Amino acid sequence: MKSHLWIALLGMTLVLVAAVALYTVFKKPPAPPVPAPLTEAKPLLNPQAPKTPILWRTPISSTANTPSPLACGWLITDSNGQLLALSGKGEMRWQASYSNRAWQAATLVDDETVCAVTRKGELFLFDATTGLVKWSKETGLSSPHPPCIEMLEGQRVIILLSQEDGTLVCVNAADGQIRWRSPATNRSDGPPVRCGSFIAYGNCDAAVHLFSLATGELKGSIPLADDEQVAGAVLPLPNDKLLVGTRTGKLAMLDTKRMLCTSRATVSDTEAFATPTLLATNRVFMPVSEGRMTFWRIEGDQLVAEEHIQLSTSFDETAVLDNVFWTIANRSVQAVRLAAPAERLQIKLGDDLRGLSPGCFGKAVIISDGELICVKGF
Repeated sequence: MKSHLWIALLGMTLVLVAAVALYTVFKKPPAPPVPAPLTEAKPLLNPQAPKTPILWRTPISSTANTPSPLACGWLITDSNGQLLALSGKGEMRWQASYSNRAWQAATLVDDETVCAVTRKGELFLFDATTGLVKWSKETGLSSPHPPCIEMLEGQRVIILLSQEDGTLVCVNAADGQIRWRSPATNRSDGPPVRCGSFIAYGNCDAAVHLFSLATGELKGSIPLADDEQVAGAVLPLPNDKLLVGTRTGKLAMLDTKRMLCTSRATVSDTEAFATPTLLATNRVFMPVSEGRMTFWRIEGDQLVAEEHIQLSTSFDETAVLDNVFWTIANRSVQAVRLAAPAERLQIKLGDDLRGLSPGCFGKAVIISDGELICVKGF
């Protein structure tokens, strides 16, 4: 009886083992997970995050002068003889070295040429594309400001102003020949400017001097008050008038026909050496060192104050291009639309900022700690 029971239990065990074996063999295993197709990684986008205003940086000499705008780009010179031409994207176009020359100022002559002057008054004309020298000329003038480029009798001319004594020299851009040399006046810290048929500048004589563009002859001088020396640029106005800032913080309007000062207005508590800007036929903008933007209306022979905007505690450098006011202020670069002063940009860069130079397409470059930094404005 017991043997039959063991046989029955053994049979049931064999059947159970066989069933488990068959289930294991014939059961379909679960399909493995299908991997996701590979895709290119994309950066996280935040539509609220502002784009960086810094477009590019490039190292430059610590002795570099203020960059000179080109047709689209900049020319950088320094006091150790280096020249560097950059595109608007910061790409190097050409580079040259003249170790025995200390460059002082440079400017674009036309679409094909640029000129640069040394502290000893050597004037060079370069091919804007290759940097090759076309000609050089000894002028004997120390000129810290970019030369004035004008047309005279169908020819392009380069006009330099001596800082030491106010002598002007006019040079043919085509061949470097000197056309005329003006009489000296006195020390002049501002650049020469064309005003109708004259070349004008203000200086330490507390006057604005007018020279013939054709011959360099001194045609007359418009006196200011004894303490109103001029160190900024002269702004030509319609109807043969001029506008200048003075050492006593005045904005003065001059009449070149009557050869007299017709209006003075106080714009600064110290000095007004920035360059005024004509915004419309009878409206003028003038920044002052105390960080203030001032706007003026011309009514006949008088200057009438309009809006004054306190933008910063002080302005270190200022420039205006394409109706945009640029300034170095409070360790940053600031840009303001003059047509709508509420539209402003502030770009913090560092402590040591200098050499502000606006250029093409709303860009500006500035020198900071051995770098040339390009920023985007409006």
